[in-house]
Amino acid sequence: MGIVVTEARKKSGAKITAAVALEQNREVFALTGRVDSPASSSTNSLIASQHAKLICSAADILEELSLFSASTTKLPFDLEATESGFKKIDTVDLNEIQKKIVLALNDEIEEISAIHSQTKIEMNILLATLLELELAGKVDSLGEQIYRLAVELDLSKN
Repeated sequence: MGIVVTEARKKSGAKITAAVALEQNREVFALTGRVDSPASSSTNSLIASQHAKLICSAADILEELSLFSASTTKLPFDLEATESGFKKIDTVDLNEIQKKIVLALNDEIEEISAIHSQTKIEMNILLATLLELELAGKVDSLGEQIYRLAVELDLSKN
């Protein structure tokens, strides 16, 4: 069917994978990243050159592939919805260190060094807490010590 590029540096395997997918007439989707982030340079380039379709949620992909209409699909979530169509994670049960990390991520993809700089949490505690948050489904590890908040789609927001 196709691929989704969520993050790709200038010289990355994801960029090569996207090129191969295009050669095979497969769909290429991309989630835009910060313009000042090297980790997003190829992703943003794929979108700008129209080699990838910009997506904001999984519902965009499913609609593009005609797998369903997002407006008719509802999933039962109990977290507070945002205008973006994503559900924010509930921080009520988090301790202070976990809350600091969640605030540092603030809906962005961050490298461990950026989280450390923002929170001033000792690295060993930071890594352990990120693992706890990941196991609890609050944070996603994207590999190479890059993290983001875990999100749930609110498919009724379209």
